[in-house]
Order: sequence, then C-alpha cells, then structure tokens
Amino acid sequence: MTVSGGWVPFWQYDVYCMESQFRARAESEFGLTFRPVRAPKGELDAVQVVVDSSPASWFEPDDLEKLITPIHGEAAEECAVCGVVRWMPVGMDVLPPPAPAVLALERPVVASPEWFGAGYQSFRQIVWRRDVAEFLLSVGPKDFRIQELRDR
Repeated sequence: MTVSGGWVPFWQYDVYCMESQFRARAESEFGLTFRPVRAPKGELDAVQVVVDSSPASWFEPDDLEKLITPIHGEAAEECAVCGVVRWMPVGMDVLPPPAPAVLALERPVVASPEWFGAGYQSFRQIVWRRDVAEFLLSVGPKDFRIQELRDR
C-alpha cells in the first residue's frame, strides 16, 4: 500500500502518521519520536508520532461537566471494568486551554490525560508547538489544520 504525506488514520483524533521520508527532519528539527506503522498486509513506509500525555490534568471535572452536558445531555461515562472516565466528544474550541504549566513543558506535542469520545472513537486532546503544527500542515494539508487555543 502506498502512502502519501501526513494523515490521521481512520479519524483516530490523537493518532498522527506521515511518510517515513519526513522522519529524519521531524526527529532532528522538532524532537518528535516515532513508531512504525503496520497494515494488515505488513509494514508501511510510514511512521506514527508518539504523543505522550502530560502528568497533570488539563481540565477541572466541574468545568467539563458544565461545558459538555448542554451539548450532549450528559458529560461523561465511566467504564464499569477499569473506572476510566471518558468525557463526551468535544474539541479544543469548546474547552478552556490547558494550564500554563502544561504549555510550558518543552515538548513538541503533548496530550491531555483526560479521554474524550465514545466507543472506538476515543481520543485525548492534543496541543502541538507552533513550528511542529506548521510542519504537519505542510506534509498533510488535507488532514491537518491549525486551531488556535482559546484565551483563558
């Protein structure tokens, strides 16, 4: 299977892939780390960006409850097996920005420890450093866009 540019596979909103040819630049210029991408028929000439979660919560549960309930009629579901709370799906345009301490982390990309979505469409919120976001947009203009964080 031939791959081209950069993309979000199967609309898994916190998974970012790109052609292997961009790996060396992304590692050296931006400090990104990667894992190989495999398809049912074998490994692709592509890599997935490793996005680690920040150690501290980005959002106050009460704030999420107030923002999400009017949109979905409920704010979250808790897994009966593992106890993980998964907030109903919303984008960063609805949510307050992460605390300044999260943005001060000198990482090229960071994910929220909170999970959003339903079923197989679960995702974390992701914040990219501006130069890395512009790079991703240049390799995958169909799948990526830059969205400014809301003001606090």
